[in-house]
This record gives sequence, C-alpha cells and structure tokens, in this order.
Amino acid sequence: MLKSYTREFHLTIEGSRTMISTTMSAFPRQIVVAAIGLSAAACGDSTGALRLTNLCAQATWAGIQREGEPWQSIPASRSAVPLRAGERIGLARIRGDSLQIFYVTAEQAEAGFTCEAPPTKELHGIVQGIGGQFTSTATIVMGNSVAFAAAQGLEDFTLRRAPNGPADLVATAFDVGPKTIIRRGVDYPDGSTMPVLDFASSEGFAQQTNTVTVIGTNNVDWSATSEVVTQRGTQGVLRYSSTNTGTTLPMYSVPESRLLAGELNSLSVTGAFARVATVFYRAPSDRTVQLGPPTSRPIITRTGTSPNQTLHIDAASQPEYGTQITLMLCTPAPLAVAITIIATKEYFGGTPATWSFDVPDLLSVPGYPSFWPDPRQSGVCGVIVTDRPYLSSPHDGDTFRSAQG
Repeated sequence: MLKSYTREFHLTIEGSRTMISTTMSAFPRQIVVAAIGLSAAACGDSTGALRLTNLCAQATWAGIQREGEPWQSIPASRSAVPLRAGERIGLARIRGDSLQIFYVTAEQAEAGFTCEAPPTKELHGIVQGIGGQFTSTATIVMGNSVAFAAAQGLEDFTLRRAPNGPADLVATAFDVGPKTIIRRGVDYPDGSTMPVLDFASSEGFAQQTNTVTVIGTNNVDWSATSEVVTQRGTQGVLRYSSTNTGTTLPMYSVPESRLLAGELNSLSVTGAFARVATVFYRAPSDRTVQLGPPTSRPIITRTGTSPNQTLHIDAASQPEYGTQITLMLCTPAPLAVAITIIATKEYFGGTPATWSFDVPDLLSVPGYPSFWPDPRQSGVCGVIVTDRPYLSSPHDGDTFRSAQG
C-alpha cells in the first residue's frame, strides 16, 4: 500500500534535445557503479517540482513505471506524470544499441539528472619535459575529456569534448618523477592551443610516494591506480602500478599542501574477480586496503513461453556491497544488444536480503519498438555490486568497494 505524502514531484517531457548520461571511465575506477542517465534529464524548478525535460535526441524510446502501476511510454510531446515524495519508480530508455532500465526513488531521479547537456569544446596542446624515452608518456584530463601524449615527436595532443567554461586540468608525466601539473579554472577558447605543459618548469611538481598493502589479492595480478579529484570534478590520473607477486605497491598522491578545499586524492586497488576498493583522502600516507569478496552469481528463473513468459532474477546481497546492483543482460545474435538493469537499496527500502527482479514486459508497452528484442528472453552476462552511495560525493576517509562477476 502506498503511503500518503504531502509533497509531489512532477515529471514533464518538453521537446527533444540532447542530454548527458553518466559514463564509466576507462580506468580501474570503472568498476564502481555509476548512475546511468535516462533518455531525458530531470531538473527541479523554483517550487521544488521534478520535471523530466529534454528528451534525448539519440533515444528512440523511453518509459516509466509508477509505483503500483504498469509501465507506460513517455511521449515526446509535452506531458506530465506526478511523482510522490519517496515513491519508487522504474525508468527505461533505448539509446543506440542499448536498453537501460533502473529502479530508484523520486528523489534519486531528481538528484541524478541535469536540465540540459552542457556545451563542450575541442582544445589542443603540447607537452614538454616528459622524458626522453620513446615510451615516455603523459596523460591530460579536463573534466571527462582525456588525452595522451608521448615523447619522440608525438608531444602534441587534443582534448575532445572538453567542458565549456572554467574547468580544472590535470596532467601527469609518468617517467619524470612522476610529475603533475594542475591548472584550475582555466577557460581556453574552443579550437585554441593552450599554453605549453612543461613538466620541467616550475609549474610541474613532484608527487608524494607512499606504499599500499592490499589484503585479499589471492596471490594473483592486482593493480593500484592513484588519482586526484579537483574542486570542479576533474579526476586526474597520477599513476598506475601493477604486480603479480607480493602484497605491496607504490602509491602516489598530490601533497596535501597543493590541494585546495574540497579536493581529494584517491587510490583504487583492483584485484581478481574485478574486485575494487577505492579510498579517498587528503593527507598522503602508507595505507592498507582490504578487498571485498567475489560477487555472488544471480539465479535465473524462467516460466512460460513467448509472448507470455517471465524472467525472474535473484541475486543474494552481500554486506560488503549493499548499496547498488547492476545486472548486465545479453540477447542472442543477431539481436546482440546490451541490456542493463540498475537498482538502489533505497528503491527496496533498504538493502534487501536478495536483489530480486522481474524483467519487465516492455513488448506490451505501447510505443516500445517492435523490432527491439524482448528483454525477458535475455541471459545474465554479468553483475556489478557496490557499497558506494548512489550519486554520492566522496569525503576524506571514505572507502568504497565493488565487485564484478
């Protein structure tokens, strides 16, 4: 039975423009589950109402399931669906060759989406002083845009889709210290060439080196990725190290004296079974990090036949990863498309003993493309679990764990 609430949110569809979906980085922190955006971006107005705006131009279909109600399509024309505070909702979209379904509360949806896609730009640059070996490289990060530069005549780079407006740039040369350059609040014109990143100049500073000891590597390959998170959200790579022997590796940090308020170092340790532990901190020091256990495998139950069939998925929850789950489904060829289900513990009213899902019957929802596969005919290709809070901002001392199976 639904509770009675005095506050309401509203989801509104207005037009058809592009939005941003949160994606996973190419670095080991990708195992930490990120929130996947809808086919529309939600934003609050001055009254606190929730509106779904800017239907994604690349999304061919979007749907919603109100608590206690069946799934329905979200039309591209202007419409409104009221949401009660605390209501648990299902949301889905088709974009490209992927179908994304997730289960969150109204407040989580409200917090998770921006009103419109921010503009981006393309920037060019040159690095110097990164070392004389052919393998000497540098990584340059601005916002979510990443570029690489190498020695021996390949010192130029291009940042594509760099954020417009003031942003933080983090560049690291791995073979000369390593050394890092941080430029905060820079706003170079679109298409321009930024001032040279010279690691031999006073702008480059040495990272602080310490040691990380890991528990739970199972005597197999493991790695440690050091990063820094700036005030404007750039997550710059400092160093990547790996080994297949022992339990210690060097870790690297920006000295605390060079961090501004709110900025953090981070260390992600990745072990077997894609288990990751990420620690956020300001003051560098030697650290011991413990990995969680491998993830449990989901149990699939099928009943009936098409079109009257069900696909039920049960995955036993684990106390180390009790915040969020992502299920990756796959369909047989030739309709080999990616299907993802994401759910938060808040949708379940707390971490459930079992993450339990009935894969929705989207074929019966008006407007769902008939040429798209029935997700109930899928198999489970993988699962990711984490204890990182949904859409959280890390704080000094936070440790989050995740695993993929």
